[in-house]
Amino acid sequence: MKESDIRDQKRLNKFFSLMKKDSEDMINDSANFVDAEYKSWGCGKIEYVFSKWNYDYYRCNKTYNLFVHPRPSLKHLEKFYTNSKSAKYWAEEFFPPYMEKRREKIFKPRAKFIAEKFNLNKIDIIGDIGAGFGLFLDELSRIEPKKNYYAIEPSNKMSKICSSKGYNVIKDLLENIDSNNHQFDLLTSFETFEHLQDPKPFVEKAYNLLNRNGIFYLTTLSGVGFDILNLWKDSNSISPPQHLNFFSPSGIKKLFESIGFSSVEVTTPGRLDWDIFKKQIDNNEHRFFDYVHKFGSKDSIEDLQKWISKNNFSSHMCIVGIK
Repeated sequence: MKESDIRDQKRLNKFFSLMKKDSEDMINDSANFVDAEYKSWGCGKIEYVFSKWNYDYYRCNKTYNLFVHPRPSLKHLEKFYTNSKSAKYWAEEFFPPYMEKRREKIFKPRAKFIAEKFNLNKIDIIGDIGAGFGLFLDELSRIEPKKNYYAIEPSNKMSKICSSKGYNVIKDLLENIDSNNHQFDLLTSFETFEHLQDPKPFVEKAYNLLNRNGIFYLTTLSGVGFDILNLWKDSNSISPPQHLNFFSPSGIKKLFESIGFSSVEVTTPGRLDWDIFKKQIDNNEHRFFDYVHKFGSKDSIEDLQKWISKNNFSSHMCIVGIK
């Protein structure tokens, strides 16, 4: 799979142009930003590493978690995702044209993987956090149609779409759900963690909403991934105020364990690190990789990507936590 299979470069460039403008509007209110709760994530001493669009990124010397500090409040972020031009463009113009390609390339394989990895015979109630258009639930319900599926989705538009497909809908943020009213056997969260104002309450709530031996499956961006470490602040993934949190594999495992998950597995099965990186190679700063890009064989590049993924160096990170 290539990056061009799931997103158009021209649309992506426009999205980031809108994002930069939105971020500038928000930074004008930075006097009301709040400190990141990094100590509660297991971080120790932190150091400033770079700024992007006037947002400061820090890294923990112990866990190598990378994060924005200080950061927008929850109120700021809710306003951003409700009213910003970039969020509207993503939902209305960027995502829909590639929806079916993403279904084939991402959501079908994702559902197949989860159905095969976990014993769904013992699982009944499944919730997808930030369900969006309901694509993951569509594909998993085709494989396992007799389960109780819930779309956890705060957006008016998206929650209506999920409801129209017949899924149970909880129209709220995960953190606001009452565990006395809802319990799940499997919770999934795809590419949401990096957006969170405070990751710990999110993971805590997921833990509290799970039945005993329940599973929390989460994907996010790793702050020590190949393309992110090499491109650093020039990486498109570094896009405040959208992406605030880039934990390391060891850092996110520590967070899950501190909350009480009895078993935590972290992998980085990414396939796009090289494809993303090669488009932004600076010939002067990355001489070796520029040479690989120009003269490396197809097999050597495929082997490089496999090595990146196998050794937890990909920026695409998956976490399985069992209660």
